[in-house]
Amino acid sequence: MTTSAPVDAAEVTACIARHAAGRGEDAGLDEQKVHNLLFLCQGYSLAARGVPLFAEKLYAAPGGVSCPAAAAPHCEAGLDDAPDEVREVVAHVWGTFGGLTPQKLQARVGRHVTCVQEMSGGGRDLSRSPDAVKMAFALALQQGMI
Repeated sequence: MTTSAPVDAAEVTACIARHAAGRGEDAGLDEQKVHNLLFLCQGYSLAARGVPLFAEKLYAAPGGVSCPAAAAPHCEAGLDDAPDEVREVVAHVWGTFGGLTPQKLQARVGRHVTCVQEMSGGGRDLSRSPDAVKMAFALALQQGMI
């Protein structure tokens, strides 16, 4: 279990964009896909590492999730600028979900959102119950789905 402090969601967003660009896979990387990948990174980090990757709030949204604090995808610096744990989480999540079409990614994220909402009593704020996010993703991790 890692005990590092959370980074900014914008830093994770930039890492996602740099990772995709570095692999030549950034053509379909729009803002909604980044927000959905942020949610998956947060859930994976909670389930696998026991700590959140970033502190900003995530909300259920029509296209999956929204993280208002995250900037639009950009790729200004090298991938090595991000902390190791951020790069590792992003690499794992991108390897699992980065190649999905927007529709398939939205469906996958939608299942996780529904699970989190059921465990936390509903509502749009998915960050109010990190334990619900952790439990929803721990089950997926256990089943090899993430």
